[in-house]
Amino acid sequence: MKDSLLRFSNTGAGIKQAVYLLPAQAMLIGMFSGFFDITAHSMFLSFFDEKMMARAYIFSGIAGLTLSFFFLLLHNRMPFKKLSVINLLFVSTVTLVLWILLMVNPSAPAIFILFIMMGPLNILAILGLDRTISHLTEKDRAGGLSGFPGAALIIGIMTGCFSIPVLLSASQDLRHFILFGFLAAMGAMVIQISHGKIFCQEMTGLFNSQGIGWIVISCFNSLVTRRNPAYQ
Repeated sequence: MKDSLLRFSNTGAGIKQAVYLLPAQAMLIGMFSGFFDITAHSMFLSFFDEKMMARAYIFSGIAGLTLSFFFLLLHNRMPFKKLSVINLLFVSTVTLVLWILLMVNPSAPAIFILFIMMGPLNILAILGLDRTISHLTEKDRAGGLSGFPGAALIIGIMTGCFSIPVLLSASQDLRHFILFGFLAAMGAMVIQISHGKIFCQEMTGLFNSQGIGWIVISCFNSLVTRRNPAYQ
């Protein structure tokens, strides 16, 4: 790691700061995913059964595909510098609205909406991170970024997942973990703004392994929720 950081010092002031900020951003997005996924599954299972969960996954998948289509459409029509910030602003705003809705009226319809939005918001956050990593690694001639964001993303997801039972033991309201996810998404957006001056308007390529990694971690989150009594 030390050698990678030293090599990275030769890539310029703008890209140099990304070696510190991009892993932090990936960790925040991972924490957002962990908090949101576990909370949504836990609250959903307290109101609905597994059959209804299967139906909710279908609606969530349709919503995720729709929002992903709009993201990719805008990706080809506007600079990524703007799109990346708008994307995380949208994720943060929807998360905050969902938290307010749960605090005002924690009813079954509100929980259903929360669960449906779990997939789309995670997909949008991961898509934005995926494109950010792809663009910055293209500019990183020294290879200093290699491996750091992926590891930070996994650490963030695990932190979000396993901090929930600890905080629940301290009598924290489960609904507040959505607020923690909002704060993590806002932190990622602030870092994304700081990346803005590095980006150019045209970017090539669409996906890397981060998207596949998110699917694997999502399945892991679901298993944790289903099998741990603390989440029921």
